[in-house]
Amino acid sequence: MKISSKIHYLFLLVVISFSRNAQKIENAETLIVNEWILNSFEVSGQTFPPKEKNKNDRMIFYSDKSVESYSSGRIQNGTWSYDKTSKMIKVIDEKNKFEMQLKLISITKFECVLELENPKETFVKLNMISKVK
Repeated sequence: MKISSKIHYLFLLVVISFSRNAQKIENAETLIVNEWILNSFEVSGQTFPPKEKNKNDRMIFYSDKSVESYSSGRIQNGTWSYDKTSKMIKVIDEKNKFEMQLKLISITKFECVLELENPKETFVKLNMISKVK
């Protein structure tokens, strides 16, 4: 009987673990819908605060799949989509049809880490914080 109880307990732990991981994946798209403010960025393992011109940089993802991006005082509007398998957020600027791919590294209600490959083939992590607390 004790072995049976241990197996049952182990099975229960495995099911709970899978459920939590599934919830994280399913909730990622819901969590993206928010106003994200640039808190810092990371290049080659070094973290930097936003430069003066980037202190107000942010992205606002809406549930209707529209997005507003504020960068260096410029506003860009567009659309976004999320691929659960690759964990990629695709943002398309409506004016210039420029496409940007952002890898979703991690996300909670309060923090979001996105990775962007810039033209010099280096990766930049954008450490974002939620405006909504």
